[in-house]
Amino acid sequence: MRDLFAIFFWCWCATSIVVLLRRVITRGTLKSSSRATTEIDPKESFEAKLLRGPDSATSVEEGPSELDHDAPVAQPLTGRLTTLAEALEGIALPNGLMPVISDRVDPRNMLFSSSENPSETIARGLTAEVERLGFSVETVDDETVHAIKEDAELQIRIHRDLERARMCVGSGLVALPESSVIVQMRLR
Repeated sequence: MRDLFAIFFWCWCATSIVVLLRRVITRGTLKSSSRATTEIDPKESFEAKLLRGPDSATSVEEGPSELDHDAPVAQPLTGRLTTLAEALEGIALPNGLMPVISDRVDPRNMLFSSSENPSETIARGLTAEVERLGFSVETVDDETVHAIKEDAELQIRIHRDLERARMCVGSGLVALPESSVIVQMRLR
């Protein structure tokens, strides 16, 4: 057993030396690539990523964001808002709606959930709130609402059944209660 620990120790040392040499060769410095040890609130980081949008690059001093990997790049339209956070600035989510957090962030498409109220109540409250923000609202069908203002166009889809929402949206809704109503907001 003692020999096994010695082998692991020497493998770890060799790996550390290789990583150090690789940093020196590729970056020309011994500076560590690890992030600063300051504590980052995940909610603030998530909101900051949504507000920054896809056009802002993370600086070298900040280090890469955990939310940057695999994030789709939005194609901005001339004179139009490019993130959902910009379009919904000042919104007060009604009826207990909360963002559904996932490892992939699309600044133009967000999911919200609530298990506090029926879907009809959520639809009425959300429609009133979007109208308060200056959107003109058109109900397409019993699940879809189309909202437009001069610099943004939203499609709001209310999934009343969690199983059906999983089929439409994806399997990222595993941790939600079965009584959840899912609201998908997409900036077009």
